Order: sequence, then structure tokens, then C-alpha cells
Amino acid sequence: VACGGRIAEQRAVGDISSGASGDIQQLTSMARSMITKYGMSDAMGPLQFGQQEEMVFLGRDLAEQRDYSEEVAEQIDAEVRGIVDRAYTRVREGLSENLDKLHAVAKALLERETLDNEEFEEVFQGAMSPA
Repeated sequence: VACGGRIAEQRAVGDISSGASGDIQQLTSMARSMITKYGMSDAMGPLQFGQQEEMVFLGRDLAEQRDYSEEVAEQIDAEVRGIVDRAYTRVREGLSENLDKLHAVAKALLERETLDNEEFEEVFQGAMSPA
């Protein structure tokens, strides 16, 4: 879902701007955490990679120390790339299958500026015309 804005922009405008950079950063960070923090990779196993020193009182990570080899780093990068590529493919296919709904919601937003949850669902399901 994090790459949905980028894909929708590419479909609608035919080009990609820098507007989706935050989405890409979020998706990549999430994929890396899945591998290095949560052990969510069949290839890498249920291991945690990298030691993090946290400054709890500031509510953020201070530093991350790499405690693995260059070979493992390359494997992690390959796993991250795989997760990102699969997510991108799923979202692109989902948007392609629902392009009419994307256009209906976009049209409704241009006309009304905001939609509450109920209005969004009605437009998305096609029960209400965007105007």
C-alpha cells in the first residue's frame, strides 16, 4: 500500500514525481525491519541482524551497529528487494483491476475536496455517482 501513491501517479499522469519518496522510504524501511528485526524471512531465518542502541527517553533509535558480514548484508538487501518488488507488483495489479474506482474517488475528491468514510465507501462501491 505504501507504493500506491507512486503507482497511481504513474498510471494517471504517466510520470513519477518526487512526491512518493516518503512512501518508498517507508516501504523500504518496513521491509528491512521485517528481515533484520522481526525474522520474517524464510531465507534468513528467525534471526535479528544488527544491534540497536536506543535512547528510550528521546523515543528514537540512536545508532545501529552492523554485526554481520558483507555477504549477509547482500542477502538482506536481496530479501528487502524481493519484498518491495512483490508489494509493488501486488499494488500495481490491484490498482489496475480497480482503476475505475480510483478515478471515481479522485473525481469525487476534486468535486467535494473531502469524503468521510461512508461517502468514500459509496463512491468506491459505485453506489453513488461522484457528483
